Amino acid sequence: MAEPSQSTAEIRTDDAEREEMLDRMLTRLALADDSNLQQLLTSLLPYTISSISSSSPSIRIRIYQTWILGE
Repeated sequence: MAEPSQSTAEIRTDDAEREEMLDRMLTRLALADDSNLQQLLTSLLPYTISSISSSSPSIRIRIYQTWILGE
């Protein structure tokens, strides 16, 4: 039996939560001391890279703006 798919509202909420999490992570990165940078990148990069393949355009755009353009 197939599992029910998520509603549009649930998907939007998931996308909003993921985008908020990315913003928090990127803020932590911007405020990090050089001594903590390697440890922080080790935890942030896998999540950020996996977010690039997100089906949500807003998340992909946010990653692009932050990591590529530096905005």
